[in-house]
Amino acid sequence: MSQQDNLYTTITRLPDDPKDSSDYKKITHLELVSKDLIKYQLLNIDQFAMDKYKNIYKFLTFLNLNDNCISILKLKGYNFLETLQASNNQISVVEIDLPALRILDLSKNNIKKMFELNNLGSLRELILSQNSISEISYDAFKSVKATLNKLDMSENLIEFSNVKEFFNFTETFGMKE
Repeated sequence: MSQQDNLYTTITRLPDDPKDSSDYKKITHLELVSKDLIKYQLLNIDQFAMDKYKNIYKFLTFLNLNDNCISILKLKGYNFLETLQASNNQISVVEIDLPALRILDLSKNNIKKMFELNNLGSLRELILSQNSISEISYDAFKSVKATLNKLDMSENLIEFSNVKEFFNFTETFGMKE
């Protein structure tokens, strides 16, 4: 159920009643993968978190939600969260305000439209491969230009309106052909 080492505490399932468990007071790593969230009928992770569990994991630095059935990803108020993995879900809506987030992996989802990156001022790695994103623009990435080191948008449906826009985008982010 919980694993403690010198660096952090990880749990792999949510407690039935968090009020009765002192083991869950300082959780920094939460891994709910491979359909663990189905029993909670989770569509919106933040709506779920507003319930009894939010106080348990408000100090999370790492959250793994891979391989579930999440369709709406709305997260805010997790001021210590540095890594968010939500690959292989059904996410089509993303609204996140995570000022400390450094790594975001939303690959293998149903994202069609580029979402706001304004509240991700520490973002270094953005992985959006294998979605259905058809358009991107420089403005969408302007707020993370200074911090973003890795951008993976492979296997999407991206079209640039003209060749000049493509070269401006790749040059701005230091990408080479």
